Order: sequence, then C-alpha cells, then structure tokens
Amino acid sequence: DFDTPDRFLQRQRIGLRVRKEAGRWVQTMKAGGSVRAGMHQRHEWESEVDAPQPDLAVLRKLAGKDADAASALALPNLAEQLQEQFVVRVRRATWKLAYENAEIELALDEGTIERGELKVPVSEMELELKSGPPAALYDVALKLLADVPARIGSRSKAERGFALGADIKPEAVKAQPVHLAKDMTVERAMQAVFENCLDQIAANEAGVAETTAPEPLHQMRVGLRRLRSALKLFADAATLPSHLQDDLQWLAGELGGARDWDVLALTTLPRLQQAPQEAFPMQALQHWVGEIAAGKHNAAARAVQSPRFTRFVLALVAWVQGAGWQEDLDDARAHRLNEPVRRFANHTLQDDHKRVLKRGKKIEDADAESLHRLRIAIKRCRYAAEYFGNLYGGKQVRRYTEALTGLQDELGWRNDVAVAQNLLRDVEHRHGDASADIAFARGYLAAEAAFDRRGLVKAWKAFRKQTQPWHHH
Repeated sequence: DFDTPDRFLQRQRIGLRVRKEAGRWVQTMKAGGSVRAGMHQRHEWESEVDAPQPDLAVLRKLAGKDADAASALALPNLAEQLQEQFVVRVRRATWKLAYENAEIELALDEGTIERGELKVPVSEMELELKSGPPAALYDVALKLLADVPARIGSRSKAERGFALGADIKPEAVKAQPVHLAKDMTVERAMQAVFENCLDQIAANEAGVAETTAPEPLHQMRVGLRRLRSALKLFADAATLPSHLQDDLQWLAGELGGARDWDVLALTTLPRLQQAPQEAFPMQALQHWVGEIAAGKHNAAARAVQSPRFTRFVLALVAWVQGAGWQEDLDDARAHRLNEPVRRFANHTLQDDHKRVLKRGKKIEDADAESLHRLRIAIKRCRYAAEYFGNLYGGKQVRRYTEALTGLQDELGWRNDVAVAQNLLRDVEHRHGDASADIAFARGYLAAEAAFDRRGLVKAWKAFRKQTQPWHHH
C-alpha cells in the first residue's frame, strides 16, 4: 500500500495499492463511499501497471469525473512523495456463489500485514455483491455464520496496516446528524433513523472489543439507547421481531453493567473528593470499583466479539434495509407508513413536549421516582427532536435540544447517584471490613443529591423559556 509520509491519501479516505496477480502487477484505488454496519460501498478503479509502482496518470483518466478522487490525485508532486507504507501478504481463494436472484463473490484471505519487523495475522472472508438485491448478501453471511464463528470487520486491511506500530486505537464514534427530507414518508424517515442508530453501534464495535477505553463503550450504548427510543417512537408503524428484541435486550444488559461501573469510577466517586478527607479512605474504594469495572469491560468485550453480536447486527441491518416490517402489515400500519413525516413529527414532538411539562410541574419537591419518570420523558423528547430536527432547521432546534440536554445532565447525575447506591452495596458484600466507609460514601452522595436542587431548578426554567420550533409549522 502506498501513501505520502504525512498520510495525505488516508486523510482523504483513499486507498492505493499495487498487487501481484498471476505474474502481472495490478494497481487499485478505492475512494469515498459509505460503510453500513460493516458493509462497505466504495468506488474502485483498477488497471495493469508495468512495475510494483502506482501509475497516477492512468488513475487520473480512470477516476475521470469523480471530484474527490480527481482533486486528491491533482496534489502537486504526489508521485514523488508516494512511499510503500506496509505490505499485505495473503493467499486468496475465490468462489462465485449463485444465491436466489443474486451473484456473490466469496473471497477468503489468509496471511499477514507487515510493516518493518511488525506483523499481524489476516484471516478474512469478504462477500461482494456482483448483482442482485443486497438482502441476499446478509442471508449468505448469516448462513456462513451458522458454521463459521466470525466478527464483522469494520477496519480495512489498510487501516490495520497504518495502525501497525503507530499505536492507533479505534476511536469512539458519536452519533451523526440524521438527514431527512421534508417530502419523505414516515417509512423512509424511519429507515433513515434506524440506519443512523445502527451506524453508531457498529462504528464502536472495534473500540469496545479491542480497548478498555470507557468512551467507545459509552457511545455504543448511546447508539443502542437511541435505537430503542426510535423503535418506541415508530411502534405504530413497525415492530421488531421478537428474536431481535431479545438480542437487543441482551446487548443492552452487557454494556449497561460495564457503563454503570465506569460512571461510578470516573464521575460519581470523584464527587466524594469534597468530603472531609481524613474521614474517608478514597483510594481503597477507587481501587475496588476499578477492579470490578475492568471485569465488566472484559465481559462487554467478549459479548461484542461473540457470534451472537455479529448475527444480531447482520440480522438487524437486513431487517432495516429489507423493510422487514412489510411482512405483517395491516391497513392501519400501511397508512401510518405512507403518512408524510412532517405531520408525524409535529404530532410526536408536541406530545413529547407536553409530557415533559406535565411530569416536571412540581420539580422543586419531586421525589426520586417522579424525577426518574421526568428523566425518561426528557430523553425521549430529546432523541425525537434530534431525529426530526433538520425538518425544521436552524438555531431554534439547537437551542431547544441544548436546553433539554442541560436538564437531562442535571437529572442524570442524580440518577447516577441512585445507581451508585446499589453498586456500592455490591462492593460492601465483597469487602465487608470496609462497610463503615462505604456507608459514609453512600450517605454523603445521597445527601448531596437530595439537598442540591439549584442546578435542577435553573435548568428547568431555561427549558420552560424555549419556543417549540415545530409549533408554527
């Protein structure tokens, strides 16, 4: 694989390689496109070359009107700056599969990626749709998975090659904005929202499986929560099959446990640093919580590396892209799916807003249960505002979601303190000799949440002042 010393092509999301095939040299350039839960759609150009060096003049002709590729190849002195970055040595076997109305190529790669002295093994199956419906690709992948345990590879060989020796860890990926058009039906908008949530879940797979960093796990969990919220939002139009519902529940449980301990270790316990120090051996507690958190992280990583996770993601993407909800449609659902999304969004957002106002009415004196119900209503309202926001455009939506986020954060740390009470009881079971210290920690946190309502009331007032951006539509 070739690039400049400062990785210019990689930054443009372009891969350039020269490989030996049956005694001939072939150059390939891949650029642009999209990734959906491990399924890559990329533009690709290929030609023979005389030597193991790229021929940029030929590639410029081939890329032709593709603006991104053309502007990258126009970089002055690009040819002189290109250097071999790493070598991929693989044996490839390929088969042509005829499956229902599709033609699929299955390639099996076995070998290594090498950079200087460093090397990592490669053992990959690649399915490429040559013709026919994309659903066939998922069907074949799921059938293969029944016999061959595998993970979805979200990182290309090029990404893995560049990461060799550079200590590049997979990063956490936040939710991208959802782009809806005003003339969409509910069905098309729903599909776009589901796909957006799935992208966030799949994009954090490598981060959860290969690192112990808290952020990829947090972002994958956010993706799951957004998906569950979206499924509730569109429940009148589509119902997730029960086996996928079970898997969703299972994964949420695996990630939720690890995330709760992360929050305790990184956010809630540090609140105790304001407590009188001599009264409290903070380091010991921090150490015990850290140990449990690490164990939960390992369990989450194993879950994400399991065939069950791979099967779940593939089946879920197949259901979303193949509009699986069409299978059990009655007239009411069919009507709901064909409704204009703008009307559906107006009703939904107004109902959500009213629910928040109703549940927050007596916020100054609300008990823990009422605050919990308010937090759920706010989360639901915020996600809906984010999904449908670009139908209304502009600063008003941003101000509205920011006010909701402020309120959610205020209620969030109180909820974290409530969760911490149970987790600290768990620590106490394991370390009985420290029960007096743990009781002190629980009491201190509970008192802080009960007596400090200023931030909450302030955030509530800020939200009450907001105009609803959809009110005038």
